[in-house]
Amino acid sequence: MVCRSVRSSMDLCRIGVAPDGQWYLGAGVGRGAWICPAEGCRSSLSIRPLERALRRRVSLDDVSHIRHLFGERDVESVVRN
Repeated sequence: MVCRSVRSSMDLCRIGVAPDGQWYLGAGVGRGAWICPAEGCRSSLSIRPLERALRRRVSLDDVSHIRHLFGERDVESVVRN
């Protein structure tokens, strides 16, 4: 989503928002966005592309939370989900 490179879904991380408003990484229901797991792409996430991909409002807190999720989990395991 950030670098706009074409990759298979096996090489990307999926983020989404559960119906209760919680952000998650990996497979899930509803709209999601595919993000390149490269450090530069994860740290360059911004509001506008996320809003377009998810078709919902995204706040700075949301972007911070997504970055935090990437920091908590092993990205390699997320890519495989």
